[in-house]
Amino acid sequence: MSNNTTSAVEVEGWKNFEVSFDNFERLPAERGEYIESAKFSCFGSHQWCLAVYPGGELFSPDGKVSIYLYHKSRGDIEVESSIMVKSSLNTNQQLRDMGKYLFPPAGSAADCLGEDDFDRIKIIANGLHKGALVVQVRMRQVVDTTRPAVVPGSDAFIPENPLCKIILGKFMNEESADIVFEVGDESGGKHGTRKSARTVSTFYAHRFILQECAPLLAPSSSDDNDERRKA
Repeated sequence: MSNNTTSAVEVEGWKNFEVSFDNFERLPAERGEYIESAKFSCFGSHQWCLAVYPGGELFSPDGKVSIYLYHKSRGDIEVESSIMVKSSLNTNQQLRDMGKYLFPPAGSAADCLGEDDFDRIKIIANGLHKGALVVQVRMRQVVDTTRPAVVPGSDAFIPENPLCKIILGKFMNEESADIVFEVGDESGGKHGTRKSARTVSTFYAHRFILQECAPLLAPSSSDDNDERRKA
């Protein structure tokens, strides 16, 4: 959902963006409800947007507004930034300096940065411009010459690490397993009657995985164990 406009100005290496969210007081004020701005470009083809939670995030204190800057491109980028809610008198109000942050590619768990403590009452009383919330974002790229540049949207080949997929594919693989667990279930009958038949389940495993990930089972898979093939 978006009902905003964006403008940009550059001053002394800082990129300044103003994003307005119209009819702020009419926006959903329940915790966790948000409105997302249109995307804007900064630092080449890197795309960004603002997300405003008029009633705060799920765990925000009462009466607070949350504002987050989201990275919307492939590749990572380190940026120094701040977020400011502008007052109706066009003066700075509720400035939050967010410092330097390495934004990962879009879709990652940490692809955003923001603050949860903007005062909603102050915003409504002093911060609306004809009913619109105006947020200014200041951004400056942090250049690290020791890291290779990554161009968002490029066709550069980035190989994936297949190790996890390979290990998962070995689960219960009888051909590659070097240890076998047989788990039996033998239950007795009622009132001293004969025991029921024993049920055995077989599990194929790998010693090096058990030794690293399952300490309780590691002794049965050690080289000193006589039952190397069956435990």
